[in-house]
Amino acid sequence: MNILSFTTTTSTMSAAVSVNGRTVGEYTTFLKQTHSQRLMPAIDSLLKETGVKAGDLDAIAAAKGPGSYTGVRIAVTTAKTLAWSLQIPVYGISSLHLLAEQAKLFSGWIVPFIDARRDHVYTGIYYAENGVCQRMEADGVLDVPAWIEKLQTLEGPVLLIGEEADKHKERITGACPEVQFASAEQSVPRASSLAAIAEQHEDLAVHAHELVPEYAQLAEAEKKWLEAGAAAGHDKQTDNGPPHDGRRRGRRVQSRSGCFFCALDERSV
Repeated sequence: MNILSFTTTTSTMSAAVSVNGRTVGEYTTFLKQTHSQRLMPAIDSLLKETGVKAGDLDAIAAAKGPGSYTGVRIAVTTAKTLAWSLQIPVYGISSLHLLAEQAKLFSGWIVPFIDARRDHVYTGIYYAENGVCQRMEADGVLDVPAWIEKLQTLEGPVLLIGEEADKHKERITGACPEVQFASAEQSVPRASSLAAIAEQHEDLAVHAHELVPEYAQLAEAEKKWLEAGAAAGHDKQTDNGPPHDGRRRGRRVQSRSGCFFCALDERSV
């Protein structure tokens, strides 16, 4: 099976092409630049260099979140567009499952995480044995104290994997001194791992129209909008949605860069 895979849900952007279970090309960057401007050129370059034509692709695999709201939208929108245009299935794979897959040679609990800001993390509970990684609890979002309490309930070897481990390492080791951390290199999300998951889980394949993003929580603008509505005594939404970025309702929202994907979230990823 020829698979084009990519992830843009964190500050890392990665794209890969695999042929019959073998990665023939992969492009990964850690640049603080807008992924929407760089993903398609990276895909085009990969296809040309590997000699795989778009029409030869059998499936698209993309990280569907959680993570950066902008990054999630870029990945999901690109995946849906390509899958629909080529009339091929798309695999929407959890960003946390992607990280856990990269640690599958560890024997024990694997806890992938992505920083969700404001002292929260997106996280999940996985277990690996004999090179096979399985999800044990649904992915979600937790505040860090609750997350640490969850870690303390796990019996046996525990491995944390995430790009921003240093941000939480001191608090975690203070409460859970035996918890291990994946290396910085191992914690980088790589698109080739998405293709590996797709090869193993054919049940994850859906039609382009069925792929939806996995945010795990509302965007900050949506939270504030709902809170404002509740405070005003409104039980139902009566307009076209939250006035993102301070602009008046009824006008098209534009980001500072003019990027369609970034219109609802100005953070560069």
